[in-house]
Amino acid sequence: MFFFLILVILLGVFFWMLIKEYQLEKKQFKSSKKELIEKVEKLEKGEGELKKKIKDFDKKTSQLFAFYDTARLVSSLVDKKELESAFIDKLSSLEGIDKISLSKLEGPNCHRFKINQDNNYLYLDTQSPNIFGLFPLFAKLFTVSLERLELYNRLQELSIRDYLTGVYNRRFFNQRVEEEFLRSKKLKNKLSFLMIDIDDFKKINDTYGHLVGDAVLERCSALISEGVRQIDFVGRLGGEEFGVLLTDTDKAGAIMVSERICSRISQEKIKVFDESLNMTVSIGVATYPSNTIYMDLFTEIADKALYRAKAAGKDRVSWF
Repeated sequence: MFFFLILVILLGVFFWMLIKEYQLEKKQFKSSKKELIEKVEKLEKGEGELKKKIKDFDKKTSQLFAFYDTARLVSSLVDKKELESAFIDKLSSLEGIDKISLSKLEGPNCHRFKINQDNNYLYLDTQSPNIFGLFPLFAKLFTVSLERLELYNRLQELSIRDYLTGVYNRRFFNQRVEEEFLRSKKLKNKLSFLMIDIDDFKKINDTYGHLVGDAVLERCSALISEGVRQIDFVGRLGGEEFGVLLTDTDKAGAIMVSERICSRISQEKIKVFDESLNMTVSIGVATYPSNTIYMDLFTEIADKALYRAKAAGKDRVSWF
């Protein structure tokens, strides 16, 4: 009986604490909800005041805001010529500008403003004091847009390149394979894929270390790139394995390119530190549509052909 009484008391205390905790949480919730509503109302009030201020802007400041819209537009373009053209077209529409150009203008009302460190200038012909007063800012924002464009292009290039060899990385290369396969199918063009593997590369790393191995990868990727056209694509698929996509190329052409790459690498003396190394590669070839009309089998056939080249003694090209 005594233990039963203790149990009842403990349960009572437990439920009392639960009720208190619930009441506290409910109070905190109401307080938080009230604060949130107050913040929303304050934000809406501030937004209304901002809209009113925008309506009250004078003509001079409106021109400045028009330019900010231009800066936002041109910073998203990936071609410098397009950026410059969009910039000039937009500024030319502003009242008070007689002429604006990246080429030299001459005359009593012509002025120039530097836009980059290469001593390139933006030239302005205007008789408007307001435009002339604002134009240094225009030129500065144009400079920022060009710098952002350059940085964007550099970041984009880094995102699609293999950090060691400089050829396309696996993700971007696979994307290009898919796009080119679909394009070839649509236009009824031939397309060839080479799967290239450096023979006995593990022995290089084990014998000489990874620094030498990295140098071998760099040199072999360079020789592969030198052996194809600019319209072709070279990618590092992982480790010592590379892929080459030969656009508008039939099987005979792909075999010829593969033999040339294979021979070029086998004849090269790759010099790293005090070492002079002879390397070879094995290559598997697949061609659309002679080997397959299915994209998921395209690279798989090249991979099987590569395996056959390895099994046959390496330093050779294989195909089906």
